[in-house]
Amino acid sequence: MPEKILPSPVLPSCRPGPRACGTMRERLRRSTATLHRRAEAAMALESRLASPESYRLLLCRLLGLHRPLETAMPRIGWSGTGIDIPARRKCGWLEADLRDLGTGEAALAAIPSCPFLPRLESAAAGLGALYVSEGASLGGRIVLRQASQRLGIDARHGGRFFASYGPDTGPMWRACVTALDTLDCRSPAADEAQAAAEAMFVAFETWLSMPRAS
Repeated sequence: MPEKILPSPVLPSCRPGPRACGTMRERLRRSTATLHRRAEAAMALESRLASPESYRLLLCRLLGLHRPLETAMPRIGWSGTGIDIPARRKCGWLEADLRDLGTGEAALAAIPSCPFLPRLESAAAGLGALYVSEGASLGGRIVLRQASQRLGIDARHGGRFFASYGPDTGPMWRACVTALDTLDCRSPAADEAQAAAEAMFVAFETWLSMPRAS
């Protein structure tokens, strides 16, 4: 059965903080540090990896997050950034993992989408969102290792999403950082990137923390 979601909470306001010196990556790391920790806590891996079903429900939530993100990203003008958005799609991995775990096509189609994602209307905002989603891919390797030990998940069965780009995960992350660091960290574009990154972390935390309907 598709997962049911309770009505959404009110999101806190995420405004860009004071303009900082250094690279754009350093600015985002400083400005999102607390939100990053809260989003990691919302993953609650001990409970998410407690059983195949709890892991499956985690994948449902992640698919609900990535579907609207992957709809929004191609609408941005990425020319000149060096970012290949089609190469960074992840929903296909999540859908394949969920099929491995017994989720049928009707249930896949019925998985609700996260309504909390920020509006992404510029390449700068898109880069801020990628800072969060691509950064999560780095941590995915840790999740995959634990899921393998506890549930027998691997990169070919139920763990494609967390395996991510495989050996290319590091280079894909570095390409994202390189594009980010072309932004002047004191510019309005930098403010857009920061606002999007902060809102992405809040959306991630809120979506994963929402209780299931009984």
